[in-house]
Amino acid sequence: MKTNLNELVVAIYARADMDREETGTSDIGVAASKIRNNIRQGLAVDPVEGVPAKYIPDFAYLHAYEVKVGTDAFVHEWDSMRDAMRDNEIRLSQLWQAGDYTGMVRLMNSYEGDRQ
Repeated sequence: MKTNLNELVVAIYARADMDREETGTSDIGVAASKIRNNIRQGLAVDPVEGVPAKYIPDFAYLHAYEVKVGTDAFVHEWDSMRDAMRDNEIRLSQLWQAGDYTGMVRLMNSYEGDRQ
């Protein structure tokens, strides 16, 4: 099974919304860091809720995937995903507000940016 880190975009936005509810502030970068830490730990230290189950990451699986491909390769994939999120921030926010999670992943998957 191919692992697609672009699918994490929904979980990152969900975590940011959860942070807003919990603390009154929300930051996509902080939310992404929490998701990344969950992957490092292999468990939901900072859980993700409020989205369909298919968008809730399997942190144990993602941790095992990182171990399998190596940290350097995983970080390269992670950075590509984060760059695509940053470059598509406005459209992703619009899709998030509309509840179009499939559209968010589709946008991330179709983004070409500066990929080489």
